[in-house]
Amino acid sequence: MYLLTLKAVRERCTQVYENALSNPESSYFSIHLDAISKILIPRLQALISRDYPAGPASIPPHGRWRHYQMDGNDRVEHLNVRDLIDLFVVSVLLDAGAGDAWKFKEERSGKIWCRSEGLALAALKAFHSGHFSQDGSAQVDAEGLQKLSVDQIREAFQVTADNPIVGLEGRVEVLRKLGSSLIDHPQFYGERTKRPGNVMDYLKSKIGSNGKVHVNAIWDVVIRTLSPIWPSDRTVHEGKALGDVWHLPALGPEQESSLVPFHKLSQWLTYSLLEVLQKKGRFDFEGVELMTGLPEYRNGGVLIDCGVLKLRDEKHLTEKIQPSHPLIVEWRALTVVLLDRIANDLRKAMNMSETELTLAKVLEAGTWKLGREMAAELRPDTKGPPIKIISDGTVF
Repeated sequence: MYLLTLKAVRERCTQVYENALSNPESSYFSIHLDAISKILIPRLQALISRDYPAGPASIPPHGRWRHYQMDGNDRVEHLNVRDLIDLFVVSVLLDAGAGDAWKFKEERSGKIWCRSEGLALAALKAFHSGHFSQDGSAQVDAEGLQKLSVDQIREAFQVTADNPIVGLEGRVEVLRKLGSSLIDHPQFYGERTKRPGNVMDYLKSKIGSNGKVHVNAIWDVVIRTLSPIWPSDRTVHEGKALGDVWHLPALGPEQESSLVPFHKLSQWLTYSLLEVLQKKGRFDFEGVELMTGLPEYRNGGVLIDCGVLKLRDEKHLTEKIQPSHPLIVEWRALTVVLLDRIANDLRKAMNMSETELTLAKVLEAGTWKLGREMAAELRPDTKGPPIKIISDGTVF
């Protein structure tokens, strides 16, 4: 189905962008491209120079692994490739926004972490506690996920009345459904021990004559595995629940041509698995340029905070808005398109090629990080995005 492809994400988001330019009366945002060169690019260059003095070649790709490497301490390097795939699959699915109040205390360091790093460490604790496996071992398998309880995740994530997390039950339900999906896809995960790490064996069969696996092969695995796990109230087309796909009225009445796909968590997982498979599994991939920038609140937030996007009605800054709202759908689509433009402009400013400064590196060292830092500067009490999103723990 077209809406489940990577191609559809970029093409449909481009349609939203072009509509916002040609029909501003139907758009929630005005677009100010001059702010990219005047404000955003200089800040991104300064950030990269600060954090990567050895040069952009030292920038790692955007992926879940970064959230296990704080303070120069890699907490998962010792894991083998199958264990890392297991961990990253559940960790990414647990990585939707935790809210402004939740925090996690790492036993090993005694440090307090929040948001993505805290969620990553909490997932690692649950992994080592055997919560995701049938026999209580440190792995992930279908049977373990199916019997996962809310209390297990509540305990591992240190959730209390004073330390609440957004969407606790929704996160657990997604993982339970993942267990069922692993069983339903034995061609990817094996007939016996149905674990995410077994996808390695399937991908080996997809190595082409040039020694490479096309990114569409791993994307097909991810999208087919995750499509059945999303909440039942998501967009349905031709009898199929589509997940992170939303109707935008500015494109017309609700039908295929007015649906906008993002697949943010699916792409975040794909970026994360690509790194593991390349580094630990010695896979080589092609076609990675088909992946898009991630339409989430850090990348989207920096566009508002730097003045690239401006709300036509600023009352929305005081509201809490559902992910299905047209304002959020438009914001995310514009983010996808503008991230491509920003990446190109940054490469020109730094005299680098797309191969040298990939989109994954731009996200990691640039837009995502700057979005987080600007949120802390401008909204120190919450450190949240400029637009408040109501989350169920399965989108952002």
